[in-house]
Amino acid sequence: MKTLMRSAAFLAIAFAVAGNSYAQSIVGAGNTTATTDAETFVPNAFSPNGDGLNDKLVPVFSGKKQYTLSSFKVFNRGGQEVFSAGNGTEGWDGTFKGQPAESATYTYLLQLVDADGKEKKVTGYVALIR
Repeated sequence: MKTLMRSAAFLAIAFAVAGNSYAQSIVGAGNTTATTDAETFVPNAFSPNGDGLNDKLVPVFSGKKQYTLSSFKVFNRGGQEVFSAGNGTEGWDGTFKGQPAESATYTYLLQLVDADGKEKKVTGYVALIR
């Protein structure tokens, strides 16, 4: 089980169900739990500091549809691509050209393909915290 983010009121959890399949839960105050039906989840923050917790930005797929990740890209505020990978990626480790990227907000773009060959793009923002 991986804890993805923690705040005073909520705790987001993703866990392996079968191989590469994942589910996600949101645990609120008083241990109230709601499982989401979201097909794609990307954390909105990660901290690549080597402590073994949230060291990489990794998209998580769940829900009824199965997707193949064809492209995962991350861009800095200036629009420069700082990370690019395809299917089977281990995720972004917060480096750019072999050096730690600065603490900032980045934009990501996921390009997915479902079992029927239909393409889907998912974009969002992520904070890199050092």
